[in-house]
Amino acid sequence: MLSRLLFEALWFPCALAALGLVLLLFVGRRMEHARRGRLWIAWMLLTAGLFLLQKAVVTDREEIRAALGRLIQAVESEDTRAIGELIASDYSDETFDREALMSWVEGQLQQVRVDDTIVIRWDASVSDDRAELRFRAFAAIDHAQVGAGRASGEWLLRWKRDATGWRITSMRPVEFDGHAVDSWDDLRP
Repeated sequence: MLSRLLFEALWFPCALAALGLVLLLFVGRRMEHARRGRLWIAWMLLTAGLFLLQKAVVTDREEIRAALGRLIQAVESEDTRAIGELIASDYSDETFDREALMSWVEGQLQQVRVDDTIVIRWDASVSDDRAELRFRAFAAIDHAQVGAGRASGEWLLRWKRDATGWRITSMRPVEFDGHAVDSWDDLRP
Protein backbone atom coordinates (compact mmCIF):
# COMPACT_ATOMS: atom_id res chain seq x y z
CA MET A 1 0.00 0.00 0.00
CA LEU A 2 2.82 2.40 0.85
CA SER A 3 4.55 1.75 -2.49
CA ARG A 4 1.29 2.56 -4.33
CA LEU A 5 1.01 5.81 -2.39
CA LEU A 6 4.62 6.84 -2.91
CA PHE A 7 5.20 5.63 -6.47
CA GLU A 8 1.81 5.47 -8.23
CA ALA A 9 -0.59 7.96 -6.64
CA LEU A 10 -0.21 11.29 -8.42
CA TRP A 11 -2.69 12.86 -6.04
CA PHE A 12 -0.34 12.30 -3.09
CA PRO A 13 2.35 14.87 -4.01
CA CYS A 14 -0.43 17.24 -5.14
CA ALA A 15 -2.09 16.89 -1.73
CA LEU A 16 1.26 17.41 -0.01
CA ALA A 17 1.88 20.57 -2.02
CA ALA A 18 -1.59 21.91 -1.18
CA LEU A 19 -1.22 21.00 2.50
CA GLY A 20 2.15 22.71 2.62
CA LEU A 21 0.73 25.81 0.99
CA VAL A 22 -2.15 26.01 3.46
CA LEU A 23 0.10 25.39 6.46
CA LEU A 24 2.66 27.92 5.36
CA LEU A 25 -0.02 30.52 4.64
CA PHE A 26 -1.66 30.21 8.04
CA VAL A 27 1.10 29.04 10.37
CA GLY A 28 3.86 30.80 8.47
CA ARG A 29 2.32 34.24 9.03
CA ARG A 30 3.67 34.13 12.55
CA MET A 31 7.20 33.27 11.41
CA GLU A 32 9.88 35.64 10.35
CA HIS A 33 10.01 36.18 6.61
CA ALA A 34 13.37 34.44 5.95
CA ARG A 35 12.42 31.32 7.91
CA ARG A 36 9.05 31.08 6.15
CA GLY A 37 10.84 31.38 2.80
CA ARG A 38 13.26 28.57 3.67
CA LEU A 39 10.39 26.34 4.80
CA TRP A 40 8.50 27.12 1.60
CA ILE A 41 11.50 26.22 -0.56
CA ALA A 42 12.17 23.03 1.43
CA TRP A 43 8.53 21.97 1.13
CA MET A 44 8.43 22.60 -2.62
CA LEU A 45 11.73 20.73 -3.10
CA LEU A 46 10.32 17.78 -1.13
CA THR A 47 7.16 17.80 -3.24
CA ALA A 48 9.11 18.12 -6.51
CA GLY A 49 11.40 15.30 -5.35
CA LEU A 50 8.37 13.09 -4.77
CA PHE A 51 7.08 13.89 -8.28
CA LEU A 52 10.49 13.00 -9.74
CA LEU A 53 10.65 9.83 -7.67
CA GLN A 54 7.26 8.76 -9.02
CA LYS A 55 8.49 9.31 -12.56
CA ALA A 56 11.79 7.49 -11.97
CA VAL A 57 10.36 4.39 -10.27
CA VAL A 58 8.20 2.06 -12.35
CA THR A 59 6.36 -0.45 -10.18
CA ASP A 60 5.34 -3.94 -11.26
CA ARG A 61 1.72 -2.77 -11.32
CA GLU A 62 2.64 0.08 -13.67
CA GLU A 63 4.55 -2.33 -15.93
CA ILE A 64 1.51 -4.61 -16.09
CA ARG A 65 -0.78 -1.65 -16.81
CA ALA A 66 1.57 -0.61 -19.63
CA ALA A 67 1.50 -4.17 -21.01
CA LEU A 68 -2.31 -4.05 -20.92
CA GLY A 69 -2.11 -0.80 -22.91
CA ARG A 70 0.09 -2.53 -25.51
CA LEU A 71 -2.40 -5.42 -25.69
CA ILE A 72 -5.31 -3.03 -26.26
CA GLN A 73 -3.32 -1.15 -28.91
CA ALA A 74 -2.47 -4.43 -30.65
CA VAL A 75 -6.12 -5.52 -30.68
CA GLU A 76 -7.25 -2.14 -32.02
CA SER A 77 -4.60 -2.20 -34.76
CA GLU A 78 -5.27 -5.89 -35.48
CA ASP A 79 -1.60 -6.69 -34.89
CA THR A 80 -1.56 -10.42 -34.12
CA ARG A 81 2.25 -10.41 -33.90
CA ALA A 82 2.16 -7.87 -31.08
CA ILE A 83 -0.64 -9.79 -29.37
CA GLY A 84 1.40 -12.98 -29.64
CA GLU A 85 4.41 -11.28 -28.02
CA LEU A 86 2.31 -10.61 -24.92
CA ILE A 87 1.04 -14.20 -24.64
CA ALA A 88 3.26 -16.59 -22.67
CA SER A 89 4.52 -19.75 -24.35
CA ASP A 90 2.83 -21.79 -21.58
CA TYR A 91 -0.53 -19.97 -21.89
CA SER A 92 -3.46 -22.12 -20.84
CA ASP A 93 -7.02 -21.46 -19.70
CA GLU A 94 -10.22 -23.54 -19.57
CA THR A 95 -10.74 -23.21 -23.34
CA PHE A 96 -7.45 -22.48 -25.09
CA ASP A 97 -3.78 -23.23 -25.12
CA ARG A 98 -1.50 -20.63 -26.73
CA GLU A 99 -1.87 -21.90 -30.31
CA ALA A 100 -5.66 -22.25 -30.06
CA LEU A 101 -5.96 -18.78 -28.53
CA MET A 102 -3.90 -17.17 -31.27
CA SER A 103 -5.94 -18.96 -33.92
CA TRP A 104 -9.17 -17.78 -32.28
CA VAL A 105 -7.83 -14.20 -32.02
CA GLU A 106 -6.88 -14.17 -35.72
CA GLY A 107 -10.37 -15.39 -36.65
CA GLN A 108 -12.06 -12.82 -34.41
CA LEU A 109 -9.98 -9.94 -35.75
CA GLN A 110 -11.21 -10.79 -39.25
CA GLN A 111 -14.83 -10.41 -38.07
CA VAL A 112 -14.62 -7.79 -35.32
CA ARG A 113 -13.16 -4.29 -35.31
CA VAL A 114 -12.36 -2.80 -31.88
CA ASP A 115 -11.69 0.93 -31.47
CA ASP A 116 -11.61 3.66 -28.84
CA THR A 117 -11.03 1.35 -25.89
CA ILE A 118 -11.17 3.09 -22.53
CA VAL A 119 -10.09 1.23 -19.40
CA ILE A 120 -12.28 2.63 -16.65
CA ARG A 121 -11.12 0.45 -13.77
CA TRP A 122 -8.19 -1.84 -13.16
CA ASP A 123 -6.56 -3.52 -10.23
CA ALA A 124 -3.42 -5.60 -10.25
CA SER A 125 -2.02 -7.73 -7.47
CA VAL A 126 1.58 -8.85 -7.76
CA SER A 127 3.36 -11.64 -5.92
CA ASP A 128 7.00 -12.13 -6.94
CA ASP A 129 6.96 -12.99 -10.67
CA ARG A 130 3.20 -13.64 -10.88
CA ALA A 131 0.36 -11.17 -11.12
CA GLU A 132 -3.37 -10.97 -11.58
CA LEU A 133 -5.04 -8.06 -13.36
CA ARG A 134 -8.76 -7.45 -13.37
CA PHE A 135 -10.02 -4.62 -15.53
CA ARG A 136 -13.20 -3.15 -16.98
CA ALA A 137 -13.24 -1.36 -20.31
CA PHE A 138 -15.57 0.20 -22.88
CA ALA A 139 -14.90 0.02 -26.61
CA ALA A 140 -16.51 0.67 -29.97
CA ILE A 141 -17.17 -2.72 -31.55
CA ASP A 142 -18.04 -3.36 -35.18
CA HIS A 143 -18.89 -7.04 -35.69
CA ALA A 144 -19.45 -8.36 -39.22
CA GLN A 145 -22.48 -10.43 -38.11
CA VAL A 146 -23.94 -8.28 -35.33
CA GLY A 147 -23.20 -4.70 -36.36
CA ALA A 148 -21.62 -1.72 -34.63
CA GLY A 149 -22.05 -0.33 -31.15
CA ARG A 150 -20.38 0.30 -27.81
CA ALA A 151 -19.68 -2.60 -25.52
CA SER A 152 -18.31 -3.02 -22.04
CA GLY A 153 -16.51 -5.93 -20.53
CA GLU A 154 -14.61 -7.09 -17.52
CA TRP A 155 -11.61 -9.38 -17.85
CA LEU A 156 -9.29 -11.33 -15.58
CA LEU A 157 -5.71 -11.79 -16.82
CA ARG A 158 -2.98 -13.75 -15.10
CA TRP A 159 0.61 -12.79 -15.83
CA LYS A 160 4.12 -14.02 -15.24
CA ARG A 161 7.37 -12.14 -15.57
CA ASP A 162 10.04 -13.63 -17.82
CA ALA A 163 13.36 -12.25 -19.04
CA THR A 164 11.65 -9.91 -21.51
CA GLY A 165 8.81 -8.61 -19.35
CA TRP A 166 5.30 -9.53 -18.29
CA ARG A 167 3.42 -12.18 -20.32
CA ILE A 168 -0.18 -13.36 -20.08
CA THR A 169 -0.51 -16.96 -18.87
CA SER A 170 -4.32 -17.08 -18.88
CA MET A 171 -7.24 -14.78 -19.40
CA ARG A 172 -10.95 -15.06 -19.22
CA PRO A 173 -13.90 -12.80 -19.70
CA VAL A 174 -15.85 -12.15 -16.50
CA GLU A 175 -18.66 -9.95 -17.78
CA PHE A 176 -19.74 -8.62 -21.17
CA ASP A 177 -22.32 -5.86 -21.63
CA GLY A 178 -23.78 -6.38 -18.19
CA HIS A 179 -24.08 -10.17 -18.45
CA ALA A 180 -21.95 -12.61 -16.51
CA VAL A 181 -19.69 -14.68 -18.71
CA ASP A 182 -18.66 -18.18 -17.71
CA SER A 183 -16.50 -19.05 -20.70
CA TRP A 184 -15.12 -17.80 -24.00
CA ASP A 185 -18.09 -19.46 -25.73
CA ASP A 186 -20.40 -16.89 -24.13
CA LEU A 187 -18.72 -14.18 -26.26
CA ARG A 188 -19.83 -15.68 -29.55
CA PRO A 189 -22.76 -13.95 -31.28
